[in-house]
Amino acid sequence: MSKLIAHRGLSSLAFENTEESFLLAANKKEVFGIETDIWLTKDNVFVCSHEPKPFAEPNDVLEINTIQSSEIFKLPLNYKICKYKFTTPHFICTFDRYLEICKSFNKVAVIEIKQTNLSNESLIVLINKVKDLGMLTQTHFISFDWEALKKVKIIEPSAILFALADTKHNGNEALALGYNISIQGNLITRKYIKSIHEKNLLISIWTIDSKLLASIIQKLYKIDFITSNKLVLK
Repeated sequence: MSKLIAHRGLSSLAFENTEESFLLAANKKEVFGIETDIWLTKDNVFVCSHEPKPFAEPNDVLEINTIQSSEIFKLPLNYKICKYKFTTPHFICTFDRYLEICKSFNKVAVIEIKQTNLSNESLIVLINKVKDLGMLTQTHFISFDWEALKKVKIIEPSAILFALADTKHNGNEALALGYNISIQGNLITRKYIKSIHEKNLLISIWTIDSKLLASIIQKLYKIDFITSNKLVLK
């Protein structure tokens, strides 16, 4: 049976990538893992956001990596970045708090490295945060930036890595490099899934928000993980 990854927390019920969204997901027994996206502030603090400019007007032109952490937590987030609309004020969540929630509720941390060209030093800090909580075997590092994944593998050879792919072509490229695959759900075939499992690798698909579609996928395919904004699996 597939396992459920909560996309940016339980983001159909709470503002994505916030503490509230992570806690809602953490409290659901059907949730196996919680996904987030990470960026560095100007003073090198990891925070959770899918967008580089997640703030409400008049701060919507500011990028996360240009702001000090002492200021960033005062800036309301822009509700327009969410697929599901939440108009009450919300604020950015630290990566440390996200990781604490995953640890406390025994959920797998699925960490998307969004920011490109992170230094080795920054990636070492990231990996050490995971290791310090004893969560290395309960963490998936995922990214479209395969160079970042290569760096993570060099720093920590036992890290669990998923290459994000949005076409079958780059999915095959990632497979050839020996990565687990995280791919758009509409690109899967039985043959492709079999080729992944024959290499003893894992496949995750995104983003499936229909219970009916999730049920059909589970009946037709052997998918390891399904990422969703909703509770589509029992």
